[in-house]
Amino acid sequence: MKLKLLYIALSVLALGGCTKGFNDIENENSSTIVPPSTLFTGISRSTFTSVAEAAQQASQFYVSLNGGALNEITYEFGRNALSEYNILRNVEKLKYEIGRQNAPAYYLGLVKFFRAYLFVQATQKVGDLPYSEALKASEGILSPKYDSQRDIYIGVLKELEEANELIPATGTITGDIIFDGTLLKWKKLVNTFRLRVLMSLSLKTGDSGLDIVNQFKSIYENPVKYPIMAGNVDNCEFKYYNATGAYHYWYTAPDAKNYRMCTTLGDVLKTNKDPRLFKYFEVPTSPAGLNSTVHDNYKSIDHGVATSVSSPLELTTSKINSRYIAQPIGVSYMQLSYSELQFILAEASYRGWITGNPETFYNEGIRSSCLYHGVITADINTFLAGNVKYDNAIGLKQINIQRWVGYFQSSNYEALWNQRRTRVKGFDISNTSSELGYPVFRIGNVNKNDGKIPNRYQYYLQEAYYNEKNLTDAIQRQFGDDNINGVMWSLIKQ
Repeated sequence: MKLKLLYIALSVLALGGCTKGFNDIENENSSTIVPPSTLFTGISRSTFTSVAEAAQQASQFYVSLNGGALNEITYEFGRNALSEYNILRNVEKLKYEIGRQNAPAYYLGLVKFFRAYLFVQATQKVGDLPYSEALKASEGILSPKYDSQRDIYIGVLKELEEANELIPATGTITGDIIFDGTLLKWKKLVNTFRLRVLMSLSLKTGDSGLDIVNQFKSIYENPVKYPIMAGNVDNCEFKYYNATGAYHYWYTAPDAKNYRMCTTLGDVLKTNKDPRLFKYFEVPTSPAGLNSTVHDNYKSIDHGVATSVSSPLELTTSKINSRYIAQPIGVSYMQLSYSELQFILAEASYRGWITGNPETFYNEGIRSSCLYHGVITADINTFLAGNVKYDNAIGLKQINIQRWVGYFQSSNYEALWNQRRTRVKGFDISNTSSELGYPVFRIGNVNKNDGKIPNRYQYYLQEAYYNEKNLTDAIQRQFGDDNINGVMWSLIKQ
């Protein structure tokens, strides 16, 4: 049934994107009404299957032997097309059909969730964006204003509150390819995502208009009103199928076999004797016969080295585990997990936002991540008692390094954005942190950004053609020029 829904959704979205001259070929005898459930399926697919391989390389999980995703390896970030707006157009279509067909109110709750999810993804890439006037061409707004990032976050947090109110804790929904129709799991996703957003604004606790800490505390302390993920069964992940058009995204990708473990990740996994190393990567093929259960047998490549340096290491370094690249179904693509939530709660507890023991949340975050990847309980217990054993003196660092490890092959840009948050001044509650970030990323000798890791992408060039004044004003008030090292509002301590 999920596969059938996927095929229908693809057809609907394809038609939705081909509007030029459509009236000339439209069958007047056919229905022009699209069921909300069908649009919901397509939006879910578009939102949750987005795979940012470039971001995974920029996050120093793996590198390509043949210079793939070169801009991310060299940190010469270019212009981002902000594909989120393409999906948001279909979200607006869903909103329209809800009103036209008098669909259940929970669909409107999902509209608000998807709007929040996609606008957050977009603003994290560049900064200020069209939000309040976006997607209103039908109302004559062809050059929407750019809202401040602060106003965007205020808006999306409000939409997430409204989404929680509209989505019931019981009942089912048709067309659901993520949670098999369980509305409670969508409600949990809404509130878990809201906690992620609030933690991403940890530098803004001094902004009384946002009220970050009280919002976070209210959600966590009211589980009946604001249910959150309670285990891996609540993970938001997209599953693949053994059928044409539904294969794992790397099943037929020719470059996937060229990816090798990055030294940044390799050092963390090997130093900590992390059992997930055996699930993420494979031992080199040369020399032959290496024991795959020995951490030191896994070999990595430094981030940001020239292709002439990395290519000769094909046989002597660790490729990504074949469960990702050689299977039609493979590993599901995770967007937001119970494990990530535990690390968010661990940091919130460490900071005093909520009551609880940060060590408890931290251990549960590691345990649930390991279980998801198939690590047995005995190995998890040994791991937790070893080099990752919680130490409150360095607790914030441990929490965010383990959160980063869990982002391997998942969650789009979240690993990169969270590392960005932890390397800005003022992240540490003692206000003593450097700008190294957690974990410390290597710069690499092919860096084309003056030896720095960028803060953002540049705006899409098309905007300069169609919305030049508003774009120019937004750039000037934020950064002066469209600089990839510009510091967006969310990264300025307040």
